[in-house]
Amino acid sequence: RRPGRSVLTIGLVAASSFTIVAISAFRLSETRSGTGGFAVVAESSQPIYFDFGTPEGRAELGFSSNDDEALDGCDSYALRVLPGDDASCLNLYRPAHPRVLGVPPAMMSRGGFEWGSSAAKTPEQIANPWLLLYEKLPSGAIPVALDQNTANYSLQLWKGVGERFDIDDGCGGKLTLEIVGLLKNSFFQGDLLIGEGAFLKHFPETTGHRFYLIDVPPNGKASDSEKRRAESISPAPVPPADPRRTEAVVRALEHSLGDYGLGAQRAEGGLAGFLAGQNTYLSTFQSL
Repeated sequence: RRPGRSVLTIGLVAASSFTIVAISAFRLSETRSGTGGFAVVAESSQPIYFDFGTPEGRAELGFSSNDDEALDGCDSYALRVLPGDDASCLNLYRPAHPRVLGVPPAMMSRGGFEWGSSAAKTPEQIANPWLLLYEKLPSGAIPVALDQNTANYSLQLWKGVGERFDIDDGCGGKLTLEIVGLLKNSFFQGDLLIGEGAFLKHFPETTGHRFYLIDVPPNGKASDSEKRRAESISPAPVPPADPRRTEAVVRALEHSLGDYGLGAQRAEGGLAGFLAGQNTYLSTFQSL
């Protein structure tokens, strides 16, 4: 009787169905590229001055024999931390002073993570954009890398690669940073990543290390991935870690370094916490 009304009803139902299905395409799932292939991520509330990635460092830190055995064969990368505001998607407000991490040369050589865009030009930089953090820029600014979501939404740096912005330095002045790379859906959301050399120069009062990334060998065996990566321009892919060994490493770190306020977790778990924020918004839209 009313073909116009029927067509309108069918059209609304079709449009609604399409919207619900289309929004699902934006859901994020955990990927090893978002963790850079690392198995464990750990952070302490107090700086640690010994390298627990070596037997000597674990002895200085008082690791028990069982805990020492759990970390034997694991590769750890220690990052320096300048505390700041949470600039991840979990913070609803625009941060004024984001946290800064100093990336060591060993981690740059290792490579890893998926990049949304970068200023890479040479074959070595294209294969491993982390190398850009040690480049000297013509503008005189400090090279910085950060997560793409952090740049676009939290800090509102819409231009992306090549954009410059200022942060407070360690001497009461301003430090100009220039974006040389944007990570794609990584657990570095909310962090500004600069080279360790620049970190020590501009934040000399920050001592020790507080942020750690750990490679756990697959099947509980030590791997030669570091040697392969050192011999290749393109970083070698890291095999999946043994789950039982990963849990043993997490327990060993929290048991032996509890006095430093260290908390450790699977890298996928840390990434899932950030991805859950975007997925929750999508679920809300779909429900509406």
